[in-house]
Amino acid sequence: GGPTPEIREIRSVHHPARDPMTVLVLAAQPWAQDTVEVLQRTHPDHVFARVSTPTEMIARLDHAALVLSLHWHWRVSPDIVSHWHCVGFHASDLPNFRGGAPIQNQVKRGILDTKLTMFRLDEGLDTGPILLQRALSLRGSMDEVLARIGPLVVEMTGALLAGRLEEHPQPEGGSCFTRADALA
Repeated sequence: GGPTPEIREIRSVHHPARDPMTVLVLAAQPWAQDTVEVLQRTHPDHVFARVSTPTEMIARLDHAALVLSLHWHWRVSPDIVSHWHCVGFHASDLPNFRGGAPIQNQVKRGILDTKLTMFRLDEGLDTGPILLQRALSLRGSMDEVLARIGPLVVEMTGALLAGRLEEHPQPEGGSCFTRADALA
């Protein structure tokens, strides 16, 4: 066991006493700001900075030691995932329901109990190794589901920052959907 190679590398180059680690949080939706604020209060030795557009992300990348993709509508380019430590959160039991609108696509198909998956981003679409999963209920309104995701993100990020995670490859197979599938 032990921390993932990415976290070991972050710890080996980051010196909190001299310079707080900046964690760039990719979150297009305003609801995620509350989660970013809780992360900041929970981990005051780091700086959590939310960006909501690809342009903002590019402008702030040079200052980031870790990139968390919380609710992002765009693919993170292979160049970025190969040079930065990028971790994503996806509201499905990966490898199932990769792609856009995982909550809506699962609810539309009658799935009300799933997982929030934390995974290392790679060049594929939601295909990277799984770091951690937590049970997630999709019952209730979208606001209620999103309110349940926030505390899970905080807990899972704490485990990541503590270096207590191991990567596991995603199982073969799975499914992929788009935002348009949720509306059809």
